[in-house]
Amino acid sequence: MEETYRLRWPYAAMKAVPAAGGFVSAPVLLWALGRALSVEATLVVVVLAVAVVAVQVSIMRAWRLVLGPEEVVVVRQRARITLRWSDFQEVKAVAPGRDKLVFSAGRVETANPVVRLSKRVADQLRETGVDRTVELLLFLPDWRKTDLPQAVLRAQAQQAG
Repeated sequence: MEETYRLRWPYAAMKAVPAAGGFVSAPVLLWALGRALSVEATLVVVVLAVAVVAVQVSIMRAWRLVLGPEEVVVVRQRARITLRWSDFQEVKAVAPGRDKLVFSAGRVETANPVVRLSKRVADQLRETGVDRTVELLLFLPDWRKTDLPQAVLRAQAQQAG
């Protein structure tokens, strides 16, 4: 049976807020230079910034983690990363309360069959190790309170036996 988890709100917001920075920084820079914007112009900039954040949050919330009996799938903005339990290596503690699943290999493909995954994006995922790891805190506040520990134990038992 598969379980699906979406990207948690705090992480979606953390990724989305910088996207609004361009809209916010331009008027701040103008104001700093002594060219104060009118109230209407400032309001338009704020509304645009909120709209950008809302769109980015909805895009980020489309990220998901799918835990299946044979594989783990992470769907990101452009990529679908498939990690087989048979390639599972360890649960690595990155920081207190922040663990990640580590696999020896993963398959990177496009998340959208209409749009091809660029080589640059695929290479970035491989260079950063995202094609072989799953940051659990992005999707689960406490992975130990899910069925994931049993899946990890099964994967470890398969490799030992």
